[in-house]
Amino acid sequence: MDLLLFSNQPEHELVRNTLTELKRMSGFDAVRMGRATVKFHNDTEPFAEILESVHGKPCVVIACDATDDRHTVNDYSMLTRVLLGALQYAEADIQALIYPYFPYARQDRHKGESSDRTAITAKIHVEDLERAADFRFVGLMEPHTTHLETWFTRACRRLPVVQEFIAPLREDFGGFGNVVFATPDVGGLQRTRRTAQLAGASFPCAVIDKERERIGEIARATMVSGDLAGRDVVVVDDMIDTAGTLCNSARIAKAEGARRVVVCAMHGLFNRGALDRIRACGVDRVYVTSSVTQKPAIRESDLVTIIPIGSLTAEIIRCAIEKRSWSALRISRLERVC
Repeated sequence: MDLLLFSNQPEHELVRNTLTELKRMSGFDAVRMGRATVKFHNDTEPFAEILESVHGKPCVVIACDATDDRHTVNDYSMLTRVLLGALQYAEADIQALIYPYFPYARQDRHKGESSDRTAITAKIHVEDLERAADFRFVGLMEPHTTHLETWFTRACRRLPVVQEFIAPLREDFGGFGNVVFATPDVGGLQRTRRTAQLAGASFPCAVIDKERERIGEIARATMVSGDLAGRDVVVVDDMIDTAGTLCNSARIAKAEGARRVVVCAMHGLFNRGALDRIRACGVDRVYVTSSVTQKPAIRESDLVTIIPIGSLTAEIIRCAIEKRSWSALRISRLERVC
């Protein structure tokens, strides 16, 4: 298949791994990165130019929108829209837009620091993407909010990533006979239950609830529901931002008698000294996926293990292109990693 991949971060490790995994699949050996210039001007203004004819050709865009040492999430989000606009103008057949990490998803309702007079930024971003180009399908990997799929007018799938943690956790613990899966807030209970079910855990899920006075502030764990004494505890969350939530959860779990505390988070943002905070709180291991580019300090840390999800991204793209069943994708991934 003459499929072209484009990305707002074409050198991103996940993009390169996805290309490698796609080329191993039957019928996708001809897939390649599309020729394009994707960059920022000196004033950080985004720029995208398509350097080959893509008229009518099937294309997929992988949007890697997260902060790094050079640019902000706003920079990369705008660059995604500019790239989509360039492909639209070149009359590309944009089959899919894949988001390993979807930005602004925490701003999914009218809720501010002291009033409800706020913008629903996640919805604004969705609308801007759909104005930029006509793409057929959107794939979102474990987004922070379930509302996103209702705001897209195109076919949209929220794709679970928790199954990717099962094999590494099994190797770490040697089995799940003594493991309790815990959520750091009530809102993440469904995700945590799904992870525990995939692992075949013997104990009920625990809840370590939290409160946060202001958006962006470090949350404080306030309540524990579940028996953690003498158990290995796996705290499951969708992201690590400042790590305040997981650190408070770890301290409480240890105070409740937990033997080990391991954290699994889909997206490791590690902002505002998060790694130093993790080192000081008693967490034994942190697992995150390769959904965002990690700074050298994170990659070199003996506490953090990064799980590659290039093969999952490749399978999502294949399902989108070949219009395969998403249930079949979930089953095949479970059989492979669980």
